[in-house]
Amino acid sequence: MQDERLDAVRARVNRYGNSGDTEDLLHPAAVRDVEALLRAHEPPPIAVRHAAGINFYVRHVAAPGNGDLERAESLLRPVYDHVPDLVERMAVLAEVPSKPLRLNPQPVAVFTFAGQPLDVLDEVIAMTRHAVRSAGDEAEATSLRMSLAEAIELRFARTEDLADLDDAIAAAQESVAATPPGELGRGTRLFALHEAYRLRYTATNEPADLEAALRTVREAVEQTSPEHMDYVEMVYYLGETHLARYQRTGRREDAAVAKDVAKQLMRAAPKDHPLYAMARDLRDRARRR
Repeated sequence: MQDERLDAVRARVNRYGNSGDTEDLLHPAAVRDVEALLRAHEPPPIAVRHAAGINFYVRHVAAPGNGDLERAESLLRPVYDHVPDLVERMAVLAEVPSKPLRLNPQPVAVFTFAGQPLDVLDEVIAMTRHAVRSAGDEAEATSLRMSLAEAIELRFARTEDLADLDDAIAAAQESVAATPPGELGRGTRLFALHEAYRLRYTATNEPADLEAALRTVREAVEQTSPEHMDYVEMVYYLGETHLARYQRTGRREDAAVAKDVAKQLMRAAPKDHPLYAMARDLRDRARRR
């Protein structure tokens, strides 16, 4: 994982050099990656000092006055003797703000990048942020924000850093907030937000996340036509989330809802369909409680 972080820190600096965009560079995730890298190496070897120091240096170039220059100088002091072209490289990076911004807005199928290394995921996140900024209208930007949330969630799957999951939830919330009730796409965006809340609940056991997951999946079902391809999955997870709350609180009403959802799905699915087995398992787990 630390090799991935080292590659990701280097790639973030390179993206800044190529695009001049400060958003990616100044995002808190950039500092989280550097600090995780430094914590994993004590004392840090030259390669880590080099990457971390250059990261703080370009952050200073992009936004002076945050203590980044002092951190950069401390890290880079032993590096100069090992990297002969370091001074020239820093001079090139110092000129980046004087050049025109060069965005790389590419909408991508985010799910295809699951399991990719951190530097690849960061590239997808950066491209999606650029696409949001370059969107022709608010509807397009709203859809892209949900893609951004999904990309950041994939980042969390690599880092297991809850701050990444918080960022994913914030982006998903923005997408949902920009989609009024009754508008096409609200149901699927609510369902994606529900999945992120459930993921954070699994990680933290925080009751507020479970309540948020239940609220969003319930509205997702209400906002989605039964003919929609995701409708049955939404209904299933409505039952699963009620069961999760019953497991936490002992509220019998939640177990009853989970059983009712399971029975509804079992009636609708052929017995040889995977959904039938999933629904039967949900019913049995609700009965045992």
